[in-house]
Amino acid sequence: MEYRIAIPTDFSKNADKAARFALDLFSGQTCRFYLTHTYTPAFYRAEYLLHSPGQIGLGDFHQEQVMKKLKKHKKALLEQADPAHEIIPHAAFNSLAEELEEMGTKETLDLIVMGTQGATGAREVLFGTHAVQVLHKAS
Repeated sequence: MEYRIAIPTDFSKNADKAARFALDLFSGQTCRFYLTHTYTPAFYRAEYLLHSPGQIGLGDFHQEQVMKKLKKHKKALLEQADPAHEIIPHAAFNSLAEELEEMGTKETLDLIVMGTQGATGAREVLFGTHAVQVLHKAS
């Protein structure tokens, strides 16, 4: 059996720990990991609110930059990965919860492994905003 696992990343230490935990947890198992980053650049949010996306091509540039970071992260993770592990970088212009829901259907995901700290890093906060959104949305 091949497991299909999404690992969202914001390139933080917590996200890296979650990714490495997933690799260790599924050591010896055939897995396809989707190293996932979503983004909504500020210039797009403002432009779309005004109903006139004017900066054509800037989103492509942003996606290229994100993909470079994902490929660099993938390379670092592959040093620890099991030979039965495949890591696929995935960047999308979308909210994290929406993208993971779409991936869940399209890629037939079995699991989502994500690190969380919360925006404030406060000890009283168990889950960050993105983690809570994913918990509510993901099937």
